[in-house]
Amino acid sequence: MWLRAETKPQETRTPVTPAGVKELIAAGNDIVVESAGHHTRRGTPTAPPSLSPVPGAKLVPAGSWPEAPKETIILGLKELPEPASEALVPLKHQHIMFAHVYKNQTGDKELLERFEAGGGSIFDLEFLHAPGTTDRIAAFGHMTGYSAAVLATHVYAQQRIDPHAPLGTIEPYTSESEAKEFLVDLLAKAGVDMPSAHVIGAHGRCGTGATRFFNELAEMMGKDKPDLVGWDSAETAAGGPFPEAFTRDIFLNAVYLPVGVTIPPFITQDMVPSVASSVIVDISCDYTVADNPMPIYHASTSFLEPTLRLREPPAPLDLIAIDHLPAMLPREASAHYAADLLPYLLALGNPDSPLHSTWTAAKDLYYANVERVLGRRSVSAPPS
Repeated sequence: MWLRAETKPQETRTPVTPAGVKELIAAGNDIVVESAGHHTRRGTPTAPPSLSPVPGAKLVPAGSWPEAPKETIILGLKELPEPASEALVPLKHQHIMFAHVYKNQTGDKELLERFEAGGGSIFDLEFLHAPGTTDRIAAFGHMTGYSAAVLATHVYAQQRIDPHAPLGTIEPYTSESEAKEFLVDLLAKAGVDMPSAHVIGAHGRCGTGATRFFNELAEMMGKDKPDLVGWDSAETAAGGPFPEAFTRDIFLNAVYLPVGVTIPPFITQDMVPSVASSVIVDISCDYTVADNPMPIYHASTSFLEPTLRLREPPAPLDLIAIDHLPAMLPREASAHYAADLLPYLLALGNPDSPLHSTWTAAKDLYYANVERVLGRRSVSAPPS
């Protein structure tokens, strides 16, 4: 197994920790780890713990995974780097990653063509389910919601400091505590109280993460509780749009829509000029999906440019749509995720494990999507 370095700006999470690497080695796996640079925030190292040397693991240069033997399994999180040329670059390995190609997303055909050209395949982390269930084995959802609320509060404070200057490049925090302390100071600098918020999907992983942040920030600021409204399926059952959900400072969409599920939009373009909210966060980032419930933008934002301005001062409205928000808190996000994923990584090479069927199902899902998207049988599919 080969742990590749991430190339997405400010992405310092890891799907496996040093302790996990040790367990994989003890179980008889050969582990290769790519080196990666350290990101800093105010001079403090924030690289994920897996970048530390682990006895028994081979350290190689970042980006060298294409040279690995074909039978090597490549483990990473976010997307692969774009090819240097327009020519088709085959992918020969089995990749464990968030591929974003099973929900009619932009670029799905092109990426699947690369895997088919090289005889490789995908184990998509978003669709790894516990045997016999539809429950994801591991997810960053809670830390995604937490990080979304952190960044939304940062943007809110920045708007009050200078409404004409959108927030610039953001960097990871070393911990949740550092994030909260930073924001308490920033809100004081802005001369404002903590923002009010409305969370849709409040009972899910993302929603509970956002709620936890607002509760903890309120406690740090000496409040009994935050000004927070949480909606879930009962409140949204009638279908949107929902003008009443955009009456607080921050609106956060924490709804995860399964493949094939469509719902009316929560907001429409003609609502943007009049909503009271000043920050909107779309955690799903499904702007390329035809039935996106947040159809008010057409491109994601990033750690380099975290916001898209939807409305100018004197009442600015900024949108956040970053598809790897937990990278703001890489240590805590990595620790939680890696702990859930590790038992399944240990089962990957063991067909007798009761957890091994998760990987078989993931490979079958790859074959099915190749046939759906490309209209032909996968070259790596077993004989019928």
